[in-house]
Amino acid sequence: MVPDQPCWLELLGFKPDGTVHNLKLWNGFPARSNPSWISLGRYVQTVVNSYLAQLGDGTKLTVQFSVSEDKSNDPTTATKFADQVYTINAVALIVPTIVNVNENTATGKPVANAGTTTALTLVISGKLSPGQQGELYDGSGATAKSLGKVTADAAGNYSITITVAQGPHRFYIQSLYHLGNPVYSNVWSLTVNTLAPLVMHISSGGLAVSALPYDWPHTRATNSVTISGQPSSQVTANLSGNARFSNASNAITVTLNSQGKAILPVSNTTAQTVSVTTAYATGSATTGSMTFSGSFPVNASAGIAEVRAHVASGAAADGLSPNRVTYDTLDINQSMTLNVQVSGSAYFLGYGGQVANIPLRRGTWDCTFDVVNTVKQTVTVTFYIASIGAWTRFSKQMTFT
Repeated sequence: MVPDQPCWLELLGFKPDGTVHNLKLWNGFPARSNPSWISLGRYVQTVVNSYLAQLGDGTKLTVQFSVSEDKSNDPTTATKFADQVYTINAVALIVPTIVNVNENTATGKPVANAGTTTALTLVISGKLSPGQQGELYDGSGATAKSLGKVTADAAGNYSITITVAQGPHRFYIQSLYHLGNPVYSNVWSLTVNTLAPLVMHISSGGLAVSALPYDWPHTRATNSVTISGQPSSQVTANLSGNARFSNASNAITVTLNSQGKAILPVSNTTAQTVSVTTAYATGSATTGSMTFSGSFPVNASAGIAEVRAHVASGAAADGLSPNRVTYDTLDINQSMTLNVQVSGSAYFLGYGGQVANIPLRRGTWDCTFDVVNTVKQTVTVTFYIASIGAWTRFSKQMTFT
């Protein structure tokens, strides 16, 4: 071939009902060969989609090409090249979708959109146009990372198995079969959290500072929260209202010990119910509540002499987490020792048993102590001051969870 030879190009096809469906693209001059595509050995001719869309699935498309070597522009004398015959695979160009995300295998536990999983292997499946390809991405915009291409089967289903890291992920599929502007699937977001779930046990119902005696010399932290989770991991805890941790703040960051625990005393100047929220640096938060009591009533009296106690309840049955007891006397001014006993499997922290004799603090004649347990149960704490008399005996109940 040389430049300026007139050319003929025609597509011969059929509609789904068998009707002839042809398209003449070149019909001699002004269509002609030129030096550029002769030197390249090829020429790319676009075909309008309106023609191709009417071709029947499974039908034959024949491409016929002729060139007039003598430049006569006479198709009857033109040299005819070998026909190029194609089979039409007509499929609807659907928008890609992510339908399911499962843990470890295609039939594994489903992971909800915006959900959380501990699995490091995920199977993502969905729909594409049959036989077509898409590309899976994690992230957004220019920083999104390609995780590989997927190909749909004859029914339009695709599936891909990926390995993921701890933290948030944002998956989507980009179509590789749509022309023009990019076409994307729905977004499937999730968080991978391989850390042990955070669990809180809250010892609640202790006295607010406003309910403690005016001359109370002991700790004002009458409630506590035990956090259990991944050993040696950092956890941030937050309180609402006027509640405060030992750092005098409503927020604290702690590192769980080698057993995955942290016990945080909590005080409050106000009688109120507050929320307690704990979370790792990534992942969802765990929330609970605790109550501070504004009342410290008398439990036993003789004349003007009075005794009273208040107990918190709900601590973890781990042998470490305390239910705190507040004990006070009124209008008694002498050295006294409080005898306390606890039922069930509970015992007094720091006293090593279920019976303890605790000297009351001189001057204010009061004390505070902690009860722990390794069994989930409700127990009874009995109070008695032998040197004062039998009237000082009374009991309170507390629960371990």
